[in-house]
Amino acid sequence: MPGETESRSERRPPVQYVVFGTGLVLLLVGLLGFVPGATTDYHMLRLAGRGPSALLFDTFSVTIVRNLLFVVLGVVFLAVTRTPPLAHGLLIAAGLVYLLLYGYGLLAGRGADANLLGLNDPDNWMHLAIAMVLLASAFLAGQKRHPTHSTSPPGDV
Repeated sequence: MPGETESRSERRPPVQYVVFGTGLVLLLVGLLGFVPGATTDYHMLRLAGRGPSALLFDTFSVTIVRNLLFVVLGVVFLAVTRTPPLAHGLLIAAGLVYLLLYGYGLLAGRGADANLLGLNDPDNWMHLAIAMVLLASAFLAGQKRHPTHSTSPPGDV
């Protein structure tokens, strides 16, 4: 019944939409890292490490490992979309991980021996932006707590 589908989707917490959209973006970014054209200097795409590398959108340093991590994280986000408490927890956990990546990038420095991920300045700013968006989304989308039972009025089937 048409009304039945609408009422089910209206009860879906916002956190599920946020996590689904985030998963799609992460998956897309990870896949684009393997596409010549979206990734410049594609011949420099390597497994991991520091030094010159291919650049996504001629800006962000990419490696095979980092592209695969974006793909895997995107798939994880999509997988937990149906479970609001897990989705909310994932937003927080991923936001904290990206905040740590930002800190690591600042401390490791561009081109330094400690920069095992080959991060550049735009990567660092992107990690900070992702962290802030994920943590803010967790806070805002988590304002309406995840219902564990139907909030339909009695007699509504």
